[in-house]
Amino acid sequence: MNRSLVSVALVASLSLVGCSRDASVATTADAVDRVPELPLVSLVDPAAVGALHVDLARVQSSPAYATATAWIDLLGEQGRGADDARFLTEILRARDVIVFLTAPPNSEPRATLLLRGRFTDENIDRITHQSGLESADRSHGPFAVRDIGSDGSIGRIGGHTLVLGSRAEVDAALDRQLAGGSGRYPDGEAFRALARRVDFGSAPIGFAVVPTASMRDADLEEVSPLLAQLTAANGLAFSLDPSEGLRGRIAVDLASSLEAVGLTTLARMQLGSIAADPDVVATGLSALLPFFELDRDGTTVIGSLDAPRDATERALSTLDTFVRARASTP
Repeated sequence: MNRSLVSVALVASLSLVGCSRDASVATTADAVDRVPELPLVSLVDPAAVGALHVDLARVQSSPAYATATAWIDLLGEQGRGADDARFLTEILRARDVIVFLTAPPNSEPRATLLLRGRFTDENIDRITHQSGLESADRSHGPFAVRDIGSDGSIGRIGGHTLVLGSRAEVDAALDRQLAGGSGRYPDGEAFRALARRVDFGSAPIGFAVVPTASMRDADLEEVSPLLAQLTAANGLAFSLDPSEGLRGRIAVDLASSLEAVGLTTLARMQLGSIAADPDVVATGLSALLPFFELDRDGTTVIGSLDAPRDATERALSTLDTFVRARASTP
């Protein structure tokens, strides 16, 4: 449904900017359980409709990474969203992340999380404890799996990979590992076209999705005309590179050129009002808007952000002050 599509895109882009601090956690799992470390993408369901990837090594030195990880620490220290902070800290133990989205017929879309780093059963124990749900251990072939709640699972592949998602998706990912890595990113032409638009394969952070009809069944017109048009799109993709300043690309493919013209016009109008909004100015994000350009190519709306490092650092500093002030307000 639409809310799932938007949530995956927005939450992932914000929360995973700072997703790797501790890739050197001591473990003997690799020595005990020598399982081949296949390319992480080879565990992705080929029938997925979308995917997010984060090349964490390329963002660790960025100001955006430092700011995001400091916010996670702040959440934990103040007890606000402590469970979320602890889960994000667990993700910080990874060095690479892929989230892929599947859309089974007549069912809600499902997100599966692949983490590559150094892991032991202690990581699984902590995640299980944070969930607060009943759990049970089982085996899937040579792999240990922890079932959580009614349909969640965590599978560990050797000491290097965790798979989190529904039981069916976790088991399928483990089967792809056993098959020597039979998975891949979606290879349909619509997905590939979007991926090329935003340099999905080369950007350190990339997301692309081609939604199914069932993912576009919610009416968001009353919530936001712009959001309604975005979630009705034939496809949506973006990329981010915070390694030097902040560079990004976004592509929204629509059914016709007329719709693309309408979305471009509406987006430009809303960007103008956002830039003058006192609340947005207070966050510092409005300072990045002069570096954002919006255009159209046929049925596709294209946006590009090329903010230099000094402007990005100033905006992040203002945003950090804003976030900390809000966090300290009772």
